[in-house]
Amino acid sequence: MERWGADLHGDPCRECGFGWELSPAYVSQVTGNLRTWAERLAGGYLAGDLEVPGYDPDLLARARHYNEVSLAGAL
Repeated sequence: MERWGADLHGDPCRECGFGWELSPAYVSQVTGNLRTWAERLAGGYLAGDLEVPGYDPDLLARARHYNEVSLAGAL
């Protein structure tokens, strides 16, 4: 089995100090950010648009109720 995450880098990470314990709300923020940018970049590419609009991640977190999403759902 390949080592990954805390097994490979330490907890906290020996290089940057990152802690591997994440709350469901933080995981949801990351997955929501990746999904939102994937949608926007794919749409821009398919439409031939060179500019992709940004968004407010805090408003999105409130609208999607990240603090209520289970960890399994966020992952």
